[in-house]
Amino acid sequence: MTTATVPAAVREATDRLLSAIEAAGVQGASAVLYGSAARGDWHAAHSDINLLLVVEALPPATLRALAGPLSQWRAAHGSPPILATRAEWRTAEDSFPLELADMHLARVVLRGPDPVEGHAPARADVRRALERELRVAVLQLRRGYVAHAADPEALARLAAATGGPLLAVLRLLLQHVGEAVPPAAEAVIARAAARVPFDAEAVLAARAARDPASRAFGAEAFERYLAAVEAAAAFIDGHHPGDA
Repeated sequence: MTTATVPAAVREATDRLLSAIEAAGVQGASAVLYGSAARGDWHAAHSDINLLLVVEALPPATLRALAGPLSQWRAAHGSPPILATRAEWRTAEDSFPLELADMHLARVVLRGPDPVEGHAPARADVRRALERELRVAVLQLRRGYVAHAADPEALARLAAATGGPLLAVLRLLLQHVGEAVPPAAEAVIARAAARVPFDAEAVLAARAARDPASRAFGAEAFERYLAAVEAAAAFIDGHHPGDA
């Protein structure tokens, strides 16, 4: 569990949500913050707030009571929390392998007992989930390139949209193969690029495309980025539990 300081904006948002949930009559919930806000590299402009909520039961009446608070959360923060009962969560390792792996990298327990401690995903489940994420990214990038090969701004938007999720996957790829996971994004990319290998500069350029001033992302840069994601997908496809 991390001891990172939660950004003030994240703390305010989660406190509002958890207070609204308690006011709706849901007591004794566990709330766990994970992802960038728990690692200490959250950015208001382009980072989600990743939250796990584990409660005793979720009958229809409770779901109706949660509709308002969670709708407001989605409108403000995009990514809805993972919502599970305690009984469901105890057997959820194979359902949320990447989320659980990410929580083991960094998490902050905001309310209640820690539902993550003692629950680790199987390596085979993590490998399959990583491969799926990377294969889906490859398909998304290929389709986008076919549609927008002559439009540098559209390619930049697509690269920027996939750059954040790819970084999360690369962190978990390093964890999966037994590498230390650095805190800084640039160091994560460099270490993953050395292990796979792939063109680190291409992935860094895709992340830089999040800045509107860097929206000139031509075909050559996009092709290099696509090749890097393809390399990562091929690497994890051939890496199985027990591999070094």
